[in-house]
Formats: sequence, structure tokens, C-alpha cells
Amino acid sequence: YTVTHFQTEEGLMTAANWTGFVDHQRKHRKLVSEVSNLQSSFKLGRVSITIETMDFLKRWLHTHILEEDMTFTKSLTSPK
Repeated sequence: YTVTHFQTEEGLMTAANWTGFVDHQRKHRKLVSEVSNLQSSFKLGRVSITIETMDFLKRWLHTHILEEDMTFTKSLTSPK
């Protein structure tokens, strides 16, 4: 779901020709990579999902949505 969500969001950013797109996309790709690695390690029994992992994801999503995504949203509603 995260990959699909990020693709949709990035499509909106591209359509809006948002100047912060490249940096934002880099952050999306980094999270997807980290979570994919964690998922693979978990499936192989190399790691377990800890409170620290859940806290990291919660903080990342909270910060990303309330700060990063809102910067994009504000750019759509600001007069040009």
C-alpha cells in the first residue's frame, strides 16, 4: 500500500510541477527501501519487530505527513 500511496502522491507533485519533488521522492524511496529490508529480514527470522521499530515508523509517518506533505499541500493553495 505504501508504494501505491507514494506513487499517487508523487504523480500529484509531478502534475503540480512542485519544486520539492526530487527531495520528497528521495525520502519516499529511502523509507520503502528500509521497510522492504526490514520485511525481508523479518520473514527470514533475522529480526523481530520491536517497539523501537514501531516508534520509528510512527515518528517518520507523523513527521512526513504533518510537515513534509503539508509543505506540498500549502504550495497548492498558495497564490502564485
